[in-house]
Amino acid sequence: MEITRKARERLDKLMDERRLDLGFTWRYVAVRAGLSYEAIRALRTGSGGIRSLTARKLDRALQWKPGSVERVLKGGNPVTSAVTPVQRALIEGAENALGGSVHTYGGKVRPREENGG
Repeated sequence: MEITRKARERLDKLMDERRLDLGFTWRYVAVRAGLSYEAIRALRTGSGGIRSLTARKLDRALQWKPGSVERVLKGGNPVTSAVTPVQRALIEGAENALGGSVHTYGGKVRPREENGG
């Protein structure tokens, strides 16, 4: 998909607003997305396309529902996930304590079981 300059600037603005709402730095967004800081900067200010996989990574990093980056580029609005920043902080703290093996179920954070869990 061809990305216009106006669409790119709008995406950058909405990503920046979301990042600030979550209290994230751009470097932290990059880590969460599994991308380099330079790649994030290029996505925000560059002129090239954005691959679907990269868009999905950005959605996850910014706690947007899947398809939000592509929605923004088409003139729509991102949809935020139901997880609040406080809930996300609790989940991330549990992930750090348990080595990343956490999932949510029914609004509760529980350790993920190795077999079938």
